[in-house]
Amino acid sequence: MSHMEKQVDYCTMYDVDTDCGSFLVPGDLVGDNPSPEDFRDYVDGEPEDFTRVKGWFARLSAPGYMDCTDWIGPYDTEEEAIEELDALYGEEEYDLF
Repeated sequence: MSHMEKQVDYCTMYDVDTDCGSFLVPGDLVGDNPSPEDFRDYVDGEPEDFTRVKGWFARLSAPGYMDCTDWIGPYDTEEEAIEELDALYGEEEYDLF
């Protein structure tokens, strides 16, 4: 995964529960007043419920490609988000963007 870069953002996301699990969806993809149907393109399964959450989120991403890990979070600080990313994927020297 050395081509992957850390992506850490303070933003609003939606924690979406579906019949296939839970997924984090960035708020800018669905707007301020989404309905469950608005999440269908971004999650597996049928959206059942969602909660708006704000904080620090992180993932690994390959710029220029569609490859990326799932978002994790929310965290209270950027440092906590990075620490959890390192715990999940190792502490390789990923670029931070």
